[in-house]
Order: sequence, then C-alpha cells, then structure tokens
Amino acid sequence: MKAVPTRCSFRTKSHVKKRLIQITEPLFERLRLRLLRDKDYQRLQQNQTLLTELVHQARLTNGNATSKDGISFIIFSKDRALQLDGLLRSMLHHVTGAYSIHVLYCASNAAHAHAYQELIGSIQHSDQIQWTKEADFRKDLLHTLQGVQTTSVCFLVDDIVFIRPVDLDTLDRNAMNCGIVSLRLGSQITFCYTKQKAMHLPTLNPSKKQDDLLKFSWEEGSYDWAYPLSVDGHIFPTSEIVVAARLLDYRAPNTFERALQILTSLYQKRPGYCFESPKMFNIPLNRVQNENENLSGEISSEYLLAKWQEGLTLNFITLTNTSTKSVHEERSISFCNRKKN
Repeated sequence: MKAVPTRCSFRTKSHVKKRLIQITEPLFERLRLRLLRDKDYQRLQQNQTLLTELVHQARLTNGNATSKDGISFIIFSKDRALQLDGLLRSMLHHVTGAYSIHVLYCASNAAHAHAYQELIGSIQHSDQIQWTKEADFRKDLLHTLQGVQTTSVCFLVDDIVFIRPVDLDTLDRNAMNCGIVSLRLGSQITFCYTKQKAMHLPTLNPSKKQDDLLKFSWEEGSYDWAYPLSVDGHIFPTSEIVVAARLLDYRAPNTFERALQILTSLYQKRPGYCFESPKMFNIPLNRVQNENENLSGEISSEYLLAKWQEGLTLNFITLTNTSTKSVHEERSISFCNRKKN
C-alpha cells in the first residue's frame, strides 16, 4: 500500500525545513552568502535577464541610426473621454517640436465607447494620432511600441493636463539618452499626494547644456523625487522600454508601472532632469481601475460622461501656468463647450 501523507507529516517537513534554515543561515552569513526564497530567486533571474538584454540593446542602438529624433507619447485611457480630450487639447496647445501621439483606450460599456468615438471624430489632428482600442493590454502595448519610430518614448495617463509650453526640439539629447527627463517635476514640487507626506528634494543644479533644465540625483530624493520609472510624464529611451515591455509580466497600466520597478536600482543611478516649473500635472478626479487603491477624488466617471454627452469638455486653459506643489493634485475644474473650443 502507498502511504498517504498526513497533516502531521506536512507539519514535520515544514518544521525540518525551518530548522535547516536556522542551522545553515549563520554559516552562510560567515561565508557572505544568503538563502533566497524561490520568489526572490526568480525575481533576481528576471532582473539579470533584463539587464543583459538592455546592455545588448544599447550596443545595437549605438550603431543604429534608423530611429528618428523626437518623442512618442503613449497615453493610457479608460472610461475618461472627457479627461482624455482635455489632455490632448492641452498637448496640442502647449507642446511643440517633433512628437507623435499613440492612444491606448478601454471602454467598459457602450456609452463610454461611443464617447471615445465622438472624441476621435472631433479632436484636432485626429488622423495624426494612432488610436488603439484595448483588447489585450500587454499585446496592444507591445504592438504600439513596435510601431514607434522615435528615439524616445513618454507614457501619460488620461487625467494629466499640460499647463506650460514645452518645445521638445530644444531638449538636450544627451539628457534624454543618458538620463531621465521629467515633465512633471519642478523646484516647487515638495509634497507627495499618493503618500500624503512632505518630500525631501535632491540638490537641483542648472544643466550645463540647457539653460532651463535642472539636473539632480534620484538617489538623493524621496518619494516622487526617487521614482524614476513613472508612466506619468518621464522620458525614456525607446529601445530600453521595448525590451522591458517584452520581458516583463503585466496586464494593465498600473501593473506595467509596478513591473518596471525591478529596474529601479539601475535607473536611480542615472541623472534626473526637470524644469524649474512642471510642464504638466495629474488631476486625480476619480479612480477607474481596481488594481491599486490609489488615492483620488470622488467625481465619478459617469458624472463626467454626462458632461461629455451635454457637449462639454475640460477647460484646460483655466489651468495654464497654475502653481502646484505636487505631481498629483485635486483641483476644481471647469467645463466649456467642446465644439466652440
């Protein structure tokens, strides 16, 4: 007869395993070694694979001149046609230089889907914007990235608004290739909305190659000032993001950003760059995803959808040159007639 393990035998195995760890850990410490859980070991292997691929890609890119100068903005949107409209209008108003726009959007019902179709049909230069209705986020993002032809890429979410002019053609190419340029940070950004805490700012020094850029170390700051891998307005080399997106596991924007954090130790060593005043900020009116319990306001997406159906949109002009101390900040918003705007 075959012996059937009992609860007692499972407990015994667990006890033996725990005891072996207690015995071996002091020896490993003396040898400057440490035991890793399976999960930690897999994470370490994934990190090593990513780093190897990134180094290999960097070598290929150095000898490849087929990419065009400029930035490809990839925008993530869900059930927020009105807010997305505000972002796009603010971009077309404030952002100049060589750039392209790619929108990856998701609608949870027919009403939101119809609102997106109205937006696509009404926004200026819609034919120059690549629109992708999400079917499988990871596959759709990879497909979008494969079509990017610029050397740099910048992710945005749909509740962002540009508030100051920025000429992308004047951005220091070395800063974008060897560092991380943030469009959301600035010298007055002192409060972390997501943590509800004051932040320690790194030393901000004028960039030697561009007068209006400030250079800093991610390792000196805290919270948003120590978070280089954000999908809210940070500029990255396209070749590196393509590698990361291909090798990481994720299913939506929040888990994509979370997955990117495996590379924090690498990207924190790169110099950060920002402007004296942020070029954009995030207005967290609501939360439309269930992956993270993100802090937000209580203006529902259905309320904003109703405003859209009334023919209204976000009046982004009233936010121009607004002063903000956080990269996310709840603000009162106003609406305007989108057909007259």
